[in-house]
Amino acid sequence: VAPLTRTTDRAAKQTINQYYKATDMSATYRIAMLLYPRHKTRYLEKASWPKSWIDDTLEMLHEEYDAKYR
Repeated sequence: VAPLTRTTDRAAKQTINQYYKATDMSATYRIAMLLYPRHKTRYLEKASWPKSWIDDTLEMLHEEYDAKYR
């Protein structure tokens, strides 16, 4: 593989990782993963999310529900 291709691939991977990190930190994204009927917590477990992230996400969901819909 040409050096230019490797450099381009590396830059693209860094950019993608920035976006993944942003979605991981997004409460909206995390809550949406729980609410999606096919996924729920099973998706998060299969994606190897740490238990603390799953617990935090469940807490976010409950707080959001209590604050806006209860």
